Amino acid sequence: MEKKAIKASIVVLIAAAMILPVGAITQTAYTNDKEQVSTLEISRGHGSVGMDISTSPVTVRGKEIKQVRSISANAMLDGDVQVTSGDGLEIQPSIAADGAGSLLIGMIADFGSGLNAYFTSSSDGGATWADNAVAWQIETPQYPSVDYWGGSTYYGTMVPSSSDSDGGMLYLMECTDPTDFENGYTLTGWGINDLGDGYTNIKAVDIGCDNGVEDWAYGGVAFIGDHGSGLTETPMFAYQMTEDGYSWFYYFSSIDDPFTLEHSLSAAMSIDHTTHYAYPIWTYLNQNTGLYDIYTDIFDFGTWDEYQGYPIHPEIGSVFINDSAVSTEYIDVSAYNNNVIIVAQTTQYGAPNRDITCYYSYDGLQTIETTTIAASPDSEMHPKVIHTGDNQAICIFVKNGNIYSTTTDDGGATWTEPEQVNDQDGTVETFYSENSPADLCKAGAIWSDTRSGNADIYYDSIAAPGPLLAIESISGGFGVTATVSNAGSEDANNVDWTISFDGGVFIGKEKTGTVTVPAGGEATVKSGFIFGIGKTTVTANIAGMSKTASGFVLGPLVLGVE
Repeated sequence: MEKKAIKASIVVLIAAAMILPVGAITQTAYTNDKEQVSTLEISRGHGSVGMDISTSPVTVRGKEIKQVRSISANAMLDGDVQVTSGDGLEIQPSIAADGAGSLLIGMIADFGSGLNAYFTSSSDGGATWADNAVAWQIETPQYPSVDYWGGSTYYGTMVPSSSDSDGGMLYLMECTDPTDFENGYTLTGWGINDLGDGYTNIKAVDIGCDNGVEDWAYGGVAFIGDHGSGLTETPMFAYQMTEDGYSWFYYFSSIDDPFTLEHSLSAAMSIDHTTHYAYPIWTYLNQNTGLYDIYTDIFDFGTWDEYQGYPIHPEIGSVFINDSAVSTEYIDVSAYNNNVIIVAQTTQYGAPNRDITCYYSYDGLQTIETTTIAASPDSEMHPKVIHTGDNQAICIFVKNGNIYSTTTDDGGATWTEPEQVNDQDGTVETFYSENSPADLCKAGAIWSDTRSGNADIYYDSIAAPGPLLAIESISGGFGVTATVSNAGSEDANNVDWTISFDGGVFIGKEKTGTVTVPAGGEATVKSGFIFGIGKTTVTANIAGMSKTASGFVLGPLVLGVE
């Protein structure tokens, strides 16, 4: 492979070569009723890709904090929860959850100073929401994407304005405390319009986070843009590879080859938190068939190799999913413990309506099967998916102005009958949110809604398949007590827990045990007798989730816990 340096002190460019799929495997796709609908072809291989290195991002200043609603919390607790109530548009929402009651959302909204990307939060599982949201003084962006990293930290990104570095600004929002709008949110950005041949006109982004390696490594971003070599609407990918912000930027085909990955409609991203494999995924226009197919390039985010003196995550391999009678428009992906679930808005050849199709794998996309999640005379559109446990996931989609949810407990092979999420019929806003009117996290769904005569953001919880635990609170008194909720459909039996103290405690620094949390209910775990004096930090760890609080120890008492 030819290699040359461009702006050697800043950028390394590796010449792109066409990806050559190998090992094509043909499989038969079935509906839930086992009716043959099409032929599914899976092609795999390792191919050369274009890669550029960008220097550290620039911090964006000019923060704005705006009031996002004027309604009382009490008015929001019956049915769907109204998150915003501004006079302008509030559209294109994205959501993430920490599993301990904290939720973060991004949205495009006008709270009096024009459309911008705003971020706000809930600290009680979505029952109530903060009065304020934070944004930055940047050119009008679109379609924010957020994901949970770990601890109290979230990351996000957004589609930049076409006038912002020629549409070549890749933003990274870091939130270390969703409740602290003054100091808990920062925004940085890599201007990549002049990186290598140039990355411009970004039109779709999706961020996937993982804290399994370094504290500074946020994860990765799958996005779509134009490349200066001549590629239009082509798949791109980025991740940070040094603590001071140097990052890899990838593109996956060459304009000089007869087969290119171009005219992509959708990008999605997920990182498997058990294997640390990253699955950036895109649609692309297959020039040979005229259909939109699926492409993913898998990376091992749990391993660092070295290339030209720079750390790099090894590429595991690329996968093409070509369905002979289906054109794929919008996609989402979730991965957990090698179970990869891809949900897609698809159009059967010659049909006027859209369906929701699922491609699923139990071995990290080594083998792939397909099934139909929803197909009716009406169009089902804009699917989103997220894992809630081993082979358990929730999928939402939009039909006739409503949000529907369905769940699987066998890794995507079968799905429950879809149920409507929103209480008011036909009010989901899709005109301004054509690509993404709704999103979901493990706890529930969020969407833009017009029931009040204006596009506002609404939220509602969704019962997950199996148990879905969250640490609701930590309280003081004689020792400390942690309250655990289960929003899932099954009891959580014999769940391991630990309560530990950092500072102030001489006796009883740590206690462990097991607890059963009933479906739809709560349980408490207690530290038992402690003794000490001074400031302390309490950490409750339950089923791999953690929540911290600070307080003051006075003998057997823990006071001022918050």
